[in-house]
Order: sequence, then C-alpha cells, then structure tokens
Amino acid sequence: MFYQLNLDSAQSIFRVEFCANDRTTACPQSNPLEPEEAMPKVTLKNLFASTAGIVALHLTVNTQPAQTFSLTYNFTVNITTGTYAGNSYTGAFSYDNSNLTGSGLEFVSPTQGNLGVLFNFLNRTYTQAQDRDAVSGFPRVYFRNGNLLGLSFLVVPPTANPGFFFVPDETPGFNSGFYLGSTDTTYGQRVGSIAYALQPDPDPGPGPNPCGNNSCPAVPEPTEIAGSLLALSLLVLRAKLGRKRVGRVEN
Repeated sequence: MFYQLNLDSAQSIFRVEFCANDRTTACPQSNPLEPEEAMPKVTLKNLFASTAGIVALHLTVNTQPAQTFSLTYNFTVNITTGTYAGNSYTGAFSYDNSNLTGSGLEFVSPTQGNLGVLFNFLNRTYTQAQDRDAVSGFPRVYFRNGNLLGLSFLVVPPTANPGFFFVPDETPGFNSGFYLGSTDTTYGQRVGSIAYALQPDPDPGPGPNPCGNNSCPAVPEPTEIAGSLLALSLLVLRAKLGRKRVGRVEN
C-alpha cells in the first residue's frame, strides 16, 4: 500500500490519495454426481469426503475471529487565534474497520469503511455529504500502523461560511489542525488544534454466567460431531446396500 500527493491545480487544494491492491480467491468447483450404477463404491468415497468437509467447515466457522467493529471517535476543535479564539466546537465520526489491517498507511471513507461525520460549528451541523470532494471519496480518516492520524474534512462556501479544513497528521505541506477561511482557491489559516478521543465501547461486558452451576448442557466437540455424522452416514449406506441385496434375491 502506498500514497502519493495529489495537487488539484484547478482549485489549489492538496488532498492525500492512497492506493491498494485487491485480492480475490476463486472458489473450488464441486464434482458432478457419480452414476447410480457405481453407487456402493462412490457413495462410501463421497461419504468420507462429505464428513470431512462438514467437520472442516465447522472448525473454520468456530475458529474464525470476529474482525468487524463499528468504532466512533469524538473530537473537539479548540480555536486559539483569530475571531473565534477561546471557543471550542465538537463533533464525531464513526466507521467500520473491517478493511483495516493495522499495517502501513490506510484510510476509511464514506465508500470504503462507511465513514460518517458530524461537526457542530457556528450553530450549524455539517456531515460527510458536504465535503467539497465528496464525489472523490472524501472526507477520509487516516491511520498509520493502526494509529489515528486524523480526519481530512474540507467544507467551503457557500456550504459553510467561513469555510474550514480538518488537516490530519502527515499531510504533505500542512501542519495538522483546524483551518478557517478555506475556499476553492485558498487553504485558509490554521487557527486551532483538534483533539480526538475514542468513544468507549457501549457494551457493559459479560453478565453473570448462566452456567455457573453446571446446569447447561455441554457443547459437543468437533470430533464428536464428526463421529456422529460418520456413524449416521454408515447406517444409511448399510440400509441402502441391504435393500439392494434383498431386491436381487427376490428377483
């Protein structure tokens, strides 16, 4: 994964662009059904294959970790210079981290990570849909090795007056912070800083153990499930073979 600096010469605003390679894995094709004439031999072969496949699927499902979380950061803009010096303004953003690896430089956006932004500024509320470059996949939240770098969020007149720009760490040509007076032709001036805080998990944690008195039935182990499936399948196969033999004797 790498990033490159992109200059929008028509509007003189730097925005950071990132690129990533997508990988796909082809699913194996299932084998066609064998003819009924070879049923005893093929059925036994398929029986063991099916049992092994079910057990493998069971193990995969039960060992696959849950990796998708919706995370929310609250942020506070602290104005230190200019007309609004001494004032603070708040907001928040939420995103789905399922595509983040925690390695290198990464980002989430409304189209890649379901990023949502709310910012309360001068008695108005701004959202991700009002970013000047929304059609290009902004705003974005950037990370370096899983650590938050910050929000890149640009709203200009007439949508916002004055316009503002959230600049994250490591943005080429900028000091991170909050900029005011942003337009299509100027960056504006840095007038304050932005503090981010991860919102605590609303899940209060596990409650009392309902099986503390060992009253709950034990969950069968994968090997027990495999044994049961194999035994059941063998019984079915034996019954089919018995019916075939009886039919041949009667004929």
